[in-house]
Amino acid sequence: MARATSLLKAFINKSIPSEGAIIISSHFDPASLYSIYEITAFAGAASPSRGPEGFSFPLEGERLYVLAEPPGCEDSTVGPRDRGEGRSIPLEFGGLFQVEGKDGGRILVSRRPLRIGPPFTVANAGGEDFSFLFYRTDDIGEAIRAFIADVLYNDSGAGKDEALKAAELVFEGVVQFTFEGPPGSADTTWKTGA
Repeated sequence: MARATSLLKAFINKSIPSEGAIIISSHFDPASLYSIYEITAFAGAASPSRGPEGFSFPLEGERLYVLAEPPGCEDSTVGPRDRGEGRSIPLEFGGLFQVEGKDGGRILVSRRPLRIGPPFTVANAGGEDFSFLFYRTDDIGEAIRAFIADVLYNDSGAGKDEALKAAELVFEGVVQFTFEGPPGSADTTWKTGA
């Protein structure tokens, strides 16, 4: 059964698993429903450090991006890589699935995981933003699909159908995580799609 906790709580309790996990973090624009979610998989026993920017993991990882644009978004014609600070992701439209909302909003989802690090950083949660750590379980993909559908619908204002469709695309990305930890690591191969 899937299990999740806040990244900060896992860090304080020294319970970030050595076999790896998936972290979902968010960044919400305080002036609109514009939101970015990062889904990051990692494997390996290295512990993160915490600094002003967030949690730095001295590992490689893989990351998916989800960007939710509200209706009337001013940046909708600007490539996601070229948007301002706090509004950009490192992808162009060609690297993203686009789920169009009936209300004029849109959800952009990575077509495939990107390799990141080492190191990689997960931003500090604060205000409305969150960072949750999902422990490796057989049903982690299904748990993440349900979680993403919920936050897109309830936190980003997406329609139910669009939230479910985007969550399915995220699930398809999560099952592509194939990251292997550093040599000598025990049981660090991701097989979320098995």
